Amino acid sequence: MAKGNESTIDDYVAAVDFVIDLIGEDLVGVGSDASEGHARPSEFMAWCNLDKGYARRLTPWGSQTVVKPLGPLKERPELAKAMARAGWSKSKMEKVLGENWLNYLERIIGE
Repeated sequence: MAKGNESTIDDYVAAVDFVIDLIGEDLVGVGSDASEGHARPSEFMAWCNLDKGYARRLTPWGSQTVVKPLGPLKERPELAKAMARAGWSKSKMEKVLGENWLNYLERIIGE
């Protein structure tokens, strides 16, 4: 059942698991972007809120919340704890939390 802005970190992990079940754990990675430290609204944040950086505005300011603790990067260890609670293996967690991004970057940029 979708909870929208009421979602928890455990709901987030369940959604990631759903995608992994569809395409495999070697192709899924947690997003690496963060907007910490940028004033709101700022020119940068306004650009981020445009579809592809130039088209329609995606959401009104302040209309969306972030599933906690997927906000500040300092809170990201909670994501690993939630993955462990869900019974994820160490290997699966390492892939999704960074190894898959490194593998992808190596493929497109090279060594």
